[in-house]
Parts: sequence; C-alpha cells; structure tokens
Amino acid sequence: MKRIAAIFLMLLAGFAARAQFFSSGDDPGGVRWSTVSSGNFRIIYPAGCDSLALRYGLALEKYAPAVGAGIGYGPNAEYRRPLPVILHPFSAVANGSVAWAPRRMDLFTRPESLSPESTEWITELAVHESRHSAQMQFARERGYGLFNLLSGNLFTGAMSALYPGPALLEGDAVATETALTAAGRGRSADFLEHYRVSFSAGDFRNWYRWRWGSLKTFTPDHYRAGYMLVAGVSSVYDDPDFTGRYYRNVTEPFLPFPLFVLRRTVKQASGMGLKGTWKEIASAQQALWAADEAARGPFTTARQLTPARRRYTEYTSPEAAGDAVYAVRRGITSATQLVRLKEGGRVSAVRPFATSTSQIRYSDELDRLFWSERVVDHRWTLKSDSRIFYLVPGKKGIHRLTSEGNLSNPSPAPDGSAVSVTEYPVRGGSAVRVIDGLDGRTLQRYPAPDSLQVVETAWVEGRPVASAISPGGFGFYDVTDGFRPLTAPVQAKFKQLRSTPEGILFVSDASGVNELYRLGAEASVVRLTNNRFGASDFLPSGDSLTFAALSTEGRLLYREPLASAERLVPVSLGASPAVFGPSSPAPEIQDGTGSPFSAPRPYRKLLHLLRLHSWAPLYIDYDAVSNFSFETLYSSASPGAMLFLQNDLGTASAIVGYSLSRETVETEKQWNHTFHARFTYRGLYPVIELGTDIGNRKAVLYHCQSVQLTDRRTLSLQHSDTDLPYYRINAKAYIPWDFSRGGWYRGVVPSLSLQFSNDVLYTGRFLFSLMRVIGDEGGVFRIHTGAEPGRDVPVGRATASLRAYTMLGRASSAIYPRWGIGAESGYSLRPGSTSVFSPVFFAYVYGYVPGLMPTHGLKLSAALQTRTGNGIFPDGVISFLPRGISGLQSYLQSRYDSQTKISADYALPLLPLDWSGLCPLAYVRNLELTLHADCTLLGRKAEDFIYSAGADLTVRLGNLLWVPYATRIGVSWNFNGTTIGDALSAENISIPKHHFGLILSVDLP
Repeated sequence: MKRIAAIFLMLLAGFAARAQFFSSGDDPGGVRWSTVSSGNFRIIYPAGCDSLALRYGLALEKYAPAVGAGIGYGPNAEYRRPLPVILHPFSAVANGSVAWAPRRMDLFTRPESLSPESTEWITELAVHESRHSAQMQFARERGYGLFNLLSGNLFTGAMSALYPGPALLEGDAVATETALTAAGRGRSADFLEHYRVSFSAGDFRNWYRWRWGSLKTFTPDHYRAGYMLVAGVSSVYDDPDFTGRYYRNVTEPFLPFPLFVLRRTVKQASGMGLKGTWKEIASAQQALWAADEAARGPFTTARQLTPARRRYTEYTSPEAAGDAVYAVRRGITSATQLVRLKEGGRVSAVRPFATSTSQIRYSDELDRLFWSERVVDHRWTLKSDSRIFYLVPGKKGIHRLTSEGNLSNPSPAPDGSAVSVTEYPVRGGSAVRVIDGLDGRTLQRYPAPDSLQVVETAWVEGRPVASAISPGGFGFYDVTDGFRPLTAPVQAKFKQLRSTPEGILFVSDASGVNELYRLGAEASVVRLTNNRFGASDFLPSGDSLTFAALSTEGRLLYREPLASAERLVPVSLGASPAVFGPSSPAPEIQDGTGSPFSAPRPYRKLLHLLRLHSWAPLYIDYDAVSNFSFETLYSSASPGAMLFLQNDLGTASAIVGYSLSRETVETEKQWNHTFHARFTYRGLYPVIELGTDIGNRKAVLYHCQSVQLTDRRTLSLQHSDTDLPYYRINAKAYIPWDFSRGGWYRGVVPSLSLQFSNDVLYTGRFLFSLMRVIGDEGGVFRIHTGAEPGRDVPVGRATASLRAYTMLGRASSAIYPRWGIGAESGYSLRPGSTSVFSPVFFAYVYGYVPGLMPTHGLKLSAALQTRTGNGIFPDGVISFLPRGISGLQSYLQSRYDSQTKISADYALPLLPLDWSGLCPLAYVRNLELTLHADCTLLGRKAEDFIYSAGADLTVRLGNLLWVPYATRIGVSWNFNGTTIGDALSAENISIPKHHFGLILSVDLP
C-alpha cells in the first residue's frame, strides 16, 4: 500500500511539473501591450484597446462582490496583488479561462457569433471567470498555508483539479451566471436538451456516467453534469449554501486533504448519498419538463428522413440546393462531414467539414452554398478570424470568398445581389457588412451602436435586418435605419435566421424549447411549430418543413407539414424555462464605477519576461513525465528543488532546478549534484528553446584507438574522465506553421537544433600493435607505436529537420484519425568531428487508414536512418529498435551503417463498460486493444533483421484516484526474434523471447 501511495504522489508531482506551464497560446509577437489596474484586477491588453480594457475592468469590478457571495471568497480575496487579466482580442474563439500556474485570467474578447446566449458577452465572461477566480481562493485557507509555502501557485492549481474538479468548477460557474444575470446557460433550451430527451426515454444514468462519458452513448460535456448537481441540490433541497459548504468541508477539517468531500456535502443537504440524491434531482427535473410538455401539447407529428445509425449521429444545417439537400453530419463514430441527402433517406458523404461553422445558406441566383468558418493564423495560435466560404453544388472544391476581417453568418439576398455578414472588429463592437457574393468586395458597412452586439442578419424587402444582443436581451433591428429597434429585447435566444418572402424565420427558445418563429409585417411574431422536445435547423420547402430534432439515437432530420395560416397565432416572446432556478435572491450587483482605475501605461514585455510563480522541494524530470512507464516512474523524481517561471502573456516559460543523485563508481558510492535550466520563448516568429544541465558527472575525453592484429586492424572509441564538471547546452528553434481548414488539420514544422558540451573528442588515432611473447607466462602485449595528428573538438550535434502532416479530425470514440499522413526528414552531424562520426540522414513517415469497424484504425509507419559520410563510427539520431527490445542501439549502430524500421499498429476500442462501481476512485469507461508489429532491417541491403509482435491491452478510465483526467492503465506483451542471434551470443548479448511491461498514461488538458 505504501508503494501505491508513493507512486501516486510521484504521479501528481510529475503531472504538476508537466502541466504547470499552462498557456492559452501566443498572440502576434509584434503586438505592443498596455496595462491598467483597479482594486482587484490588473488588465493587460494590446495598445489601442483602452476602451475595451476599461469596459472589462468595470464589468469585473461590478460583479466581484456578488460572485463570491455564495462561497465566502472574493475573486482576489486571499491575495494582496491584483489578479492579472489578459485580454486576447485577436482570436475568433469566444472563451475565457482562469489558471493558477501562474495566477491569471485570460479573456477572449470577440463574442460568440454562432449561437450566443442572450447575455452580453462581457457580462457573461466577467461573471463566469470571476467565479472561477473566487473558487480558487480556498487553497490558501487554514491548514494549506504550509503547502503554499512549499510550492506556490503549483499547489493551488493541483488542488483545483482534486477539489472540486472540472465538473463542479464549471457547473458552479454556470449556476452563478444563471443566478446573477437575466439569462445564463442554465435558462437556455440548448444547455440541457440532452438531459430532457434522455430522462423522458428513461435514461436516468447516475452522476458519474453523465460526468465521465461513454463510448456508446452520447454524453454532453461536464459543464452540464456539474450544473445539474449544483443547481439541483440548491433547488430540490432548498440549499443555496451547497457550494460554500463544500469548500468549508475541504478547509475546516483538522487534517488536510479530506476524502469523499462531495459525498459528504451532498449528504448534508439531502440526507442521502450521491446516487440517491442524483436520482431525486433527475426525477424532480423530469417532473418539471413533463408538466411543461403537458401544458404545451398537443404536438406536431413528423416523418423521419434520415435513418438512425448504430451510434449517436447528428445532422444539422440542412439546405436545399437545386434538387439536392445538403447537411452537416457528425457523431460518436464519425468526424464532421458535409453530406448530401438522397431520396429514401440515403445519405452520401461529400467531403470533410470544419467542426465549427455557421448555418449553410444557398443562393439560387449565384448557385453557391455559403457559410463562415474559423481560419487560424499560420503561426500565432491566438490569432484567428472567421471567413466566408462557398461551394458550388455538384463540384468538389471549397473556395474562400473573403480573405480579411472577422466575418460570420452569411445571408444571401434573395435576388443574389449581395451577401450580408456580421463583423467583429479587434477593438470591440460589431457591424453588418454587405459584400458582393461573387468576389467578396465590401459594398456597404453599417457599424452598430456600442450597446448592441450584432449576431445574424436576414433580408426584408431588399434591406438587411439584424438580430442583436443588448443589455435587455435579443431583439431585431433595421440595419439601414440606424439600427432602429423592430422588437423589444427579450431574454431568449434568437438564432438561425432565414429570409423568406413572408418574413424572417428564426429559431428561439422563448417557450422553453427551440421552435420556429416568423417575424412578419409590422414586427408581428408568430410561432410556426410545436414539438415535444423542440427542434432547430428548419428548412422550408413548399408546404413542408425539414428540421433537426433530438432523440436518444441522435439529432435526426424530420419533415412535417407547414402550419396553415389559420393555425398561426401571434405570440409575445418571453423566456419561460422549465429548469432549476436560483433558490434564493441574487446578491445586489454594484455598478463597478466606484473602483478607481489607474492611468493606462505601457506594459514592457522585456521587464515582465519571467515571473516566479511556483516551486517544489524535489526535482521532476520534466521531459520524462510525458511518456513514462511504471518501470521509469521512480526515476522521474529525485531529491532536489525546482523553480517555475512564466510571463503573464504565456509566451515565456522557464524551469530552474537542482537534483541530487547517488551512484556507485568502482564499488564506492558517491553523490552527484546537477543543475538544470530550461527556457522557452514563443513571442518571436520561431519558437526558441534553450536548456542546460551542469554536473552529474565529470567531463569526458574521447579518442580513437587503432589496434593492429596479425591479420586485421580494429578501431574502438576510448574515453577517460577529466577533472572538470560536465555541462551541456541545448538550443532549438522551430516554426509551428498551421494550415488547418475545412476539417483537415495540416501543418509544416521546420526545425534546427544545436547541442554543445565540454566533453572533448581528439580526432586523431592512437596506434597500437599486439605482440605475443613466448615464455613461462606467455601472453599478448599491446605496444604503443605512435599517433596520427588530430585536434581536440568539443562534442556537440547539429540537426536540421522538416516535418509536415495532414490529418482528418478524429471521431470521439476512435483512437486514430480515419485518414492522415505525416512525414519528417532531417540531417544530423557532429561539427568538427565528421571524420570520426559519420553524419546521419533520417526520415520518418506515418499514415492512418480506416479499420474494419468505424472506431478501428490502422497506423502504418516507416523510419530510415543511414550514415552519409566516411567517418569511422556511425552516429544515430532516432531509436529504431522494435518495441520490447532495448540495450542494442549502440551495438547495432557500430555494425550497420543503415537501419530501417517498419511498423503497423491496429487499434480498436472494446467493451464500453461505463462502470462506476469504483467511483469516485476510478470510472471504468472501456477497454482498448492495440495489435502491433515492428521489423527493423539492418544494413543497406537488409541482410539482417530484428522483429517483434505483440499487443497492448489497456483499461480506459475517466479518472484515477481523484485525478480528473482520462487515464489508461494496462499491460504490454511482445514476442521478439532476430536473425543475428549467434552474433549477439558471441558478445554475451541476449534478446528476451517474450517481453512484458506495464502501461500508464494520462491525457493532460
């Protein structure tokens, strides 16, 4: 048991070291930055975005007291210095995050454009992320002070993963935004629709199965499971103090690190365990939904168009183009595709498609299908835009209509004269842009008032009308008349606008579920559909409607008659969600203007290059943690110390460490002291990595020895220790170019690395002869006969390589992508010593092809390494040994000047167990089996070879011992063989016929 505990502690320490440099990415390197401070926050933002920074600062201060009211901590309550908040306006991804290594908040300021909530984006971010900051304060309470002294921010980050974990963190934040705003995701029909359908069908999975997911049954993300638990306990048991009591249960025990805190906190509220409590919560929520359905019935009957597949599949965004209907398909066993629907419900794939796109809209006049899609910058990961693309039906190619700006949600004018799109500038605000549908030229631009966020547009009588979010919610506005309001704002979502001669069709959850509405003359609104669970993605065609509706088998396409005019009744939009709400009044919200802000000043990147944020009283082998086995787990940690540094922008990170090890040298044990340093900088166009290791051993002097035998000459490399401590310096520069688009992930990575050490090689040879002396004590003597001239050269290496890849997106239940190929080639040499060590050319190619079943996959790979010069000794760069064989690398390189390795791996997930019997210690999701075979061909003519064949069997866990990340644990077996067994035996080298090993891997976020 002690051994298991020791392994677990090293596992946590290793993961913390490996994951501590959390970075959201890198903004363009040429950006200048400014900063402004308030009482609780220090806003860091690109120069010129002062107005944007002030708006976010005011919003954060406005909600700071309220977001912490339920748990007893403010967003920065336990710290003296303001919390750094970095604004990222260049990314088209609407998101936010709070990290604690180092402590900071990252806010992505461009609003969500595809299906946003009815809350303003600034408000939603300020509430949600401030709640996360407040949640993190507990790790500095009471008995945890010592651990903070020992590790700094590293301890707080690790504690947030264990207590309360991602599900409760996010669920509580969603509950907070729902309580403190008039909308919030908890009131949105989209957020809990999968629970609604599943509960109605009798699918009352326990909380752990909703939390950790399934290979066979679709499971929404952990935000929803966490919200259902937090909001459910609060509402069903009238317990608004649930979250606050949870943190008190973590911090108030006399001994730190209490176990089973969630179970205890739930039982304090309900009197039952988690299993019974979740069952009651689910039943109570289902009763609310059942009453809502009884009040809204009777419902329209519809005919199913697309057949259900074996695993959950979704069809969205159907659009008619000529005599065909196109749609987007994705599912558990398939990545996102554009498909064409045929008669009889048959579906054929057209091409891979991006995972996040707008609705597809067709222009009959232009004969083009339009949509918007996020395009990443080739170099900077936090720079992306949304562009307009189109496809001509019946043709294969996808074309880019626009090449600049952040444009989304295209809406073609009925006469084909133009396309209206939504624009989100970098510095904030929004606008409607009208572009030419043939070449993308801007024809008109209509900036929206600061109080509005434009979302989508449609056309009425030749002019664009926009849906937009204001402080009061969603409304419709006449774009060409200065954004004159057409409807009063309501706290309900509007999405999927479509132009028709009768008016604008749109989907809204104003009734509690998604239904189709029409905005007609004089801003009158009528509802056109009435479905039990709601529906979306409506496509009118004559007197019928095609739409997508959710079931337990997937989001399938249906068709129903279009409601007749006499059945249409004007409605008044207003949200009435049948979901859990806050059980107590929301805290009073301040206006935020009482917090003084400093004057903006420049933020000097060089002065803030590195910030010490964490430390540890041991040394973790940072490079070894990412891919270890049980056998090497202990070696990844050693006595010593580490310092962790990173800048606020996430572009610079460093580790400084000291390790102490003990080894036996000539029967005597001695202590080795080693200094380690690593530095990475991503703020330049090439990524720069520097590293050094000093100590651990003495520097070595190498020299060649030539021995003349009676009939042959042998060469060997000899070495002797010097009196100097060893040091090594590494430098690497690479450019991670990204060309991903349209469902394909593509990249090119040129790389150059240099290594230098104070080991020295004498390039000449020491010559010896062997003589046999006859006598009473006859034997062989070695006689020094001279030396060839040479010089001392530091031992180093220079390597240049180029890697390229193109891959399809991977289905959630698959292990490999369905299709893909990648390759890398390079050249490596030891400067100044190529006469001794031959330069090496190496190449590696790999590819993925489909297996026998949709979740199966086959990976094929080949690696080549060959020397290109006339050096005395070959010099390897890559490992070419088959799996299950070790210790032969140097020997084989000395005998063969070329090696080729061919591998095949067939991976298949097995047995979706979805077993929660060990929870919360571990959730068993399924098994994974990988069959693999390797063959290494030795020599240029492949005259010899080594091979292995075997299998890896792992159990995939949702979590392990409260570590909330997918974990694989299992066994590996290899059967080994070779044609050079006699030669190896002569050298007292053996290859085990069977090799068994243990597997442990963790998917870090």
